[in-house]
Amino acid sequence: MPGRSGKRTAENALIQRAGEHDPFQFEVKIEYPFQTMDKKPHFFLEMFFFLPISLGVNKLTYDSNRFYSDIHDYLRYKTPHMTFKQIISSKFENSPLNKIKNILSSADESDSIDGNLLVKESKIFAMIFRRALTDQFERIHKSLCSQDLIQRKDANTQLLKSISEANAACEGFRAFQSQLITPALSVEVAQTFRQIDELLSLSLEGYALQLLGDEARLSAEGRAALAALAAHEVAYRRARDYETLAQAGQTNEGYIYRHALLKKLAASVLFLEQQRVNIAKRLEPIAFSVAAAVSMAFATMVTFISARLAPVSWTLFVVLVLSYVAKDRIKESFRAVFRTWADRHLSDHKVRVIDPNTRRPIGWFEQKFRFYDLDEIPPEVRRIRAQGSSNLLIDREATEQVFRYAKITTLEPQRLEGIGERVDGLTDIIRVGMWRFMRRMDEPHRTILCFDEARDALTSLDAVRSYHINVVLRLKTGHGAAAQARYRKLRVILNRGGIMRVEEPEIGPISG
Repeated sequence: MPGRSGKRTAENALIQRAGEHDPFQFEVKIEYPFQTMDKKPHFFLEMFFFLPISLGVNKLTYDSNRFYSDIHDYLRYKTPHMTFKQIISSKFENSPLNKIKNILSSADESDSIDGNLLVKESKIFAMIFRRALTDQFERIHKSLCSQDLIQRKDANTQLLKSISEANAACEGFRAFQSQLITPALSVEVAQTFRQIDELLSLSLEGYALQLLGDEARLSAEGRAALAALAAHEVAYRRARDYETLAQAGQTNEGYIYRHALLKKLAASVLFLEQQRVNIAKRLEPIAFSVAAAVSMAFATMVTFISARLAPVSWTLFVVLVLSYVAKDRIKESFRAVFRTWADRHLSDHKVRVIDPNTRRPIGWFEQKFRFYDLDEIPPEVRRIRAQGSSNLLIDREATEQVFRYAKITTLEPQRLEGIGERVDGLTDIIRVGMWRFMRRMDEPHRTILCFDEARDALTSLDAVRSYHINVVLRLKTGHGAAAQARYRKLRVILNRGGIMRVEEPEIGPISG
């Protein structure tokens, strides 16, 4: 596939980020590579949640329906990686600028232009442009913070070059807008290009303002170039009548809202659709039909035998009644056995992953939620959970409830087309809401009395009550004996006001 290089294995799957998303959700971000040695790469993620028993979260109060309403799972293509030099190069055919140019050039040979393809490429360009800006910012910021004076000088030189290349890429995109006023294209295409252009302007301004935060380390020339870039983009949006203009003394609520919408518009080209199927619900009617057939067969058999052995009498009557009672009990027992078996062995959902651009499935994943008893938790997970625990919690297991969320993802890279040919993997973003866990928490603000020796008086101090939810992540890649496992441990510290912070304790040896 174009744009890919080097051999990779399924073991390259990484938990890229694990931490707080907002005051009420924490987020895990995982990357699954496409180019592996497996035709169908296989990734098995498990998340074990250890919750204080005082939170009242257990099998009776928190079922799978509640959990799936609290978890949000986003699958999208990884943003294609390109440098500004590649983006503006006329020889790099994967550049969205070249693809847009080729689409518009096709109008010279026919009367029709693929407007949907133009919109898609404009969004891809915005995502690649924003990633290139982020990469440049991180590289330059790191060099500016270096103690090496030569490296800091090189960073200022690289800064000027990056501004020039970013402007060239942006101007290359803006030059297309004059070609969109044609009967061959709908008004929506031109509107989308305007919206993407507005997002590019905001991104350039943001890039300049972030680097201006390193003002003390910037050269005079670098600072002047960044200030000019920020001022130019504000003036550009004003001249184009774009709505994202921040104003002093205002709430700027509209600015934030529209900026978020523009980012979602561009990112929509990378997000994948999900078609969910409840496996247990599909099998349930079949299992219940079998149960009804077995119970009815039993009742009918008893009726036949009774009719042959005893004439019509009260004895026969009692036998028939009891047989029907037994029939109902057999049917309910079958249902209970099926539900228990399904709870342990069947996934809750199977979800097909669909590329919205081609409407083709490119893989699937299965999900499972269940509370675990202590003896069901894998020994390695228990040892990781125990690391760093307070010695006061001698009988910790008796004070915690444990549930597990499992997700098995299987990909089919050979089915990729279009944008999929320019990316090398998927990004899986899992956000878990903490709202339901906070309902029974105590008042977070406390007062501590203590004696102030300096003042020789009693005094009080403010304190905050917190709870700890420990999460152990295990990501297995590969199949069978060749499978490899990676572990991460998170400690979500929160109270009734929300998540205070997310810590990631270092994991020591986990062998038994």
